[in-house]
Amino acid sequence: LRAEYFQNRELSGPPKATRTDTLVDFVWFHGPAKGMSRFNFSARWTGYVRAPKTGRYTFYVIGDDGFRLFVNGKKVIERWQDQPPTLRYVTLPLPAGKWVPVRLEYYQHRGGARLRFGWRPAEANLFEKAIAAAESSDVAVICVGFNPRLEGEGHDRPFGLPEEQVRLIQQAAAANPNCVVVLNAGGNVDMLPWLGRVKALLHAWYTGQEGGTAVAEILFGKVNPSGKLPVTFEKRWEDNATYHSYYDEDGDKHVFYKEGVFLGYRHFDKEKLEPLFPFGFGLSYTTFRYSKLEIDPGKASPSDTVFMRFRVRNTGPVAGAEIAQLYVQDVECSVPRPVKELKGFARVRLSPGEERVVSIPLPVASLAFFDEAAKRWRVEPGEFRVLVGASSRDIRLKGDFEVR
Repeated sequence: LRAEYFQNRELSGPPKATRTDTLVDFVWFHGPAKGMSRFNFSARWTGYVRAPKTGRYTFYVIGDDGFRLFVNGKKVIERWQDQPPTLRYVTLPLPAGKWVPVRLEYYQHRGGARLRFGWRPAEANLFEKAIAAAESSDVAVICVGFNPRLEGEGHDRPFGLPEEQVRLIQQAAAANPNCVVVLNAGGNVDMLPWLGRVKALLHAWYTGQEGGTAVAEILFGKVNPSGKLPVTFEKRWEDNATYHSYYDEDGDKHVFYKEGVFLGYRHFDKEKLEPLFPFGFGLSYTTFRYSKLEIDPGKASPSDTVFMRFRVRNTGPVAGAEIAQLYVQDVECSVPRPVKELKGFARVRLSPGEERVVSIPLPVASLAFFDEAAKRWRVEPGEFRVLVGASSRDIRLKGDFEVR
């Protein structure tokens, strides 16, 4: 491909550099050519593709920031906007042996700079076989997620799954109502296009060598899953607390830490945002009931420890573990504080019908905040509300105590 590089985002004026690129697969840590900045540049690649045989071919582009692709003079892909690494593809018919012109355009504004382009025969047959297998099965288990090229240390990855995976989930769920998705990813992904169409989701993270065994034992009920989310899963990337301070606006390699103490569930509570899955969330093959919260003592000094005691009963048909979570709310404070803060948790394993008393100690000193004016940690006297639950949004028991 003939490559032209411009030191502006508009592909305007004479190019700063021109060369031949045999492969478009770039992560720019410096400028794309000598004497160019890695920020505020654009590029255009022009050339031809020739299909070995008549058929359908898929063209892929993944870019950070904007890109658009033209095939045979027609624009077939466009994402001309600032964005994290985003994948788009299109499947087109091509005749055998004919040279077909292609043009790829790209601009980089700020932050990461990355572009990859490729094409290959469409794998319609494999896709059709997967849908047919889902249609003829009692349960369809679909394993999706990222690979080392898309997710790893030192670079951003897309928030959305690859489009063909989303399409696979949607079509398999339409073919079989009993659809289970096993997600392999290091964190949250955009689930809105398909979550409401499937019966179950198992977030496997990255499981390692015996991951297949572990997933199978959970799916077949040999093991009762008892995990709880250590983070909040947002519905949209824009809902994340860091969204407005994540990008390096001026390219000086410094960003301002705007979130303060309002990270994770604290941010969602403060902004009254509904998460996709709240911090501490996790389903099980059984159910649990909380009751009889006791707080001892009801009045305490900063040097004391307050004990939260309550009962948890397994009200379902199988043995399982519950992770009870203790949150505390400072009812009135002289500085902005989170609506509630996690201050303790306890894991309790129960057989069907079994009930146990759970005790979580709360050192009053852990209620301190850093007083910026006095340059020290301080516990203010007053009322504190105790919230015990199965997640940050599933509060089962409430109580109060006073700090003198």
